[in-house]
Amino acid sequence: PHDSDNAAALLQFADEAMYMIKHSGHKDGYGMFDASLESDNLKNQELKQKLYESKPDKDFMLKYQPQYDVSVNKLVGVEVFPHLKEENEDVSPSVLIPLAEELGMMNPLGIWITRTAMKQVSEWNEKLGRQLMLTINLSPLQIVDNDYIEFLENVGKEYGIAPSMVTLDVDNEVIMGSVESSKATLIRLRKQGFNLSLNNFGGGDINLSYVLECGFNGLKLSRSLVKNVVDNPMTVKLINSIIAIADSMDIVVTAVGIENEEHVAKMEEIGIRTM
Repeated sequence: PHDSDNAAALLQFADEAMYMIKHSGHKDGYGMFDASLESDNLKNQELKQKLYESKPDKDFMLKYQPQYDVSVNKLVGVEVFPHLKEENEDVSPSVLIPLAEELGMMNPLGIWITRTAMKQVSEWNEKLGRQLMLTINLSPLQIVDNDYIEFLENVGKEYGIAPSMVTLDVDNEVIMGSVESSKATLIRLRKQGFNLSLNNFGGGDINLSYVLECGFNGLKLSRSLVKNVVDNPMTVKLINSIIAIADSMDIVVTAVGIENEEHVAKMEEIGIRTM
């Protein structure tokens, strides 16, 4: 009764609460509607309209997050993230990508991201005189999009970037609900020499058999683990366990979301070298 006395509005509000839970990644959770959700929904609708009218090469830009091997204090690669140009508030890729999927934009957007990033990394490689690793995040729809996968398998030849210098990042939430076709695609990409990295590992459910079957050779610790590593001894124990399992399977563990020198020092103490 506080929210509305209109049945259609109540159903809409319940829908918004449901989507809040879906987007949070806690599929078994629940949420209650409040007025802020309606405001968020309005912003989402406005963002959807901008995306619907956008062109990847005109309205998007790419940002690159550096990746370091702290044992030698050396830049070893970059991870690419798409952002909208001319936004008053920077919209996170974690918001943009699901909306792009919903609007059926992931094929052209994904192709533009991949080609533009490879071109940029190729230029950096020539300037630096060495090869940087390029990490590209794969959305669930891209994994089952055969046109995109075929493009991915061939585009590196244009820019002199071998599959072994490309890491394909897949979110842990994706593989927990994955279908056999997704698994077949990941195995196919791994056989062609691409590196597979599982993102957000340790922040929720874990499927080790899937990691082995698909040939993942990288794990990225959940940001929640990295955030708590300094103050929570149980977090340190969990990370040590993950490292022990990963080492036994020749999998490299990377820490993401490092915010300060204290985090760096603690990760080095634990034995993680890539951040």
